[in-house]
Amino acid sequence: MITSQSNSNAPCVALITCSSKKEAEDLSATLIKRKQAACVNIFPVESGNSPVQLISVYQWDNTIQQDAEILLVVKTTINHLTAIEDILNKMHSYDVPELIALPIIGGSKAYLDWLQNTVAETPEDMLPKGNILE
Repeated sequence: MITSQSNSNAPCVALITCSSKKEAEDLSATLIKRKQAACVNIFPVESGNSPVQLISVYQWDNTIQQDAEILLVVKTTINHLTAIEDILNKMHSYDVPELIALPIIGGSKAYLDWLQNTVAETPEDMLPKGNILE
């Protein structure tokens, strides 16, 4: 991923959609374990007897699709986006996984300091050398 600030330690939120709860949990665990993210929220969650659903409507192969998906909200820094994209390309079930990054323009100083201190100092520090799930 090339960004105008790809070497920046500035905090950002990355959005990733997944096809299943298991895929979402596996990706989240890998991002946290590899210190590419400080926190990952998984939406939706089951609520009582009825699961809350996130429905995505999009065009694929010239056909309008509508699918239930799981959304990951990943708190990270801009300089980790390329490593996150590499992990997605190895682990994700989609041909074209969604990865959209949004800058964080403000927030609690204590939280943002924690976020920046929680992710690896450099993205390459925690990337696996062999199997991505090791």
